[in-house]
Amino acid sequence: MRYCGILFLIVLFFPLSGRGQTSVIRGHITDGNGPVPFVSIRVKGTSTGTASDEAGTFEISGLDPGNY
Repeated sequence: MRYCGILFLIVLFFPLSGRGQTSVIRGHITDGNGPVPFVSIRVKGTSTGTASDEAGTFEISGLDPGNY
């Protein structure tokens, strides 16, 4: 009976172990004159990317943890 209780807890909490384990890359694109708007940014080796806004800022979320 104790084994079933432990197994139940493992099965209950196992799906939660992978949640919240994504990375975000944020930044600002600038040149010598200030922010650069609407620049295309892509994570090398992936098809994931975005574009900077009018202030030159960008955010790429939902990435697996690692070095990019």
